[in-house]
Amino acid sequence: MGARIGHGRRVLGGAEASSPGGGFDYLGWFLALSTVAVFILCCLGSPLAWLTARALRTVTSTWLHIVAFGALGAVASVPVVWVMLPWTSLEGEPVLSLRMLGVAVLCGICVAAARAVAFLSRARRERRPPRPVDLEDALLDAMGTAS
Repeated sequence: MGARIGHGRRVLGGAEASSPGGGFDYLGWFLALSTVAVFILCCLGSPLAWLTARALRTVTSTWLHIVAFGALGAVASVPVVWVMLPWTSLEGEPVLSLRMLGVAVLCGICVAAARAVAFLSRARRERRPPRPVDLEDALLDAMGTAS
């Protein structure tokens, strides 16, 4: 599971996991705060995404939408990453270090990718033929005996 160091303790991913007060205390706090951060981002991010989409509703360029959502995701992730600094390897670095900005850019790329997938799924859904309304008509169409 992990490399043994002295006195029966193990190192798991750089965190010391001894029985009392080891790395699992930080892991529990990190998971709890990450869950809260994701919940807050969903509660605050959904209205921000809606407002952004509403502001861009007259823009026809798909790429402009994707770039705008990517920028919104990057900017929105900076405060969350800053709050989570004590539980990461970024602790002790300047507030806007290159690694922290890299994490924000990665978050922005993920949001942009999600927006691109939303556009692709909408285009795919619009290309589908309409479904028959009546189940009997659908059965007859499937059997090839529609009159």
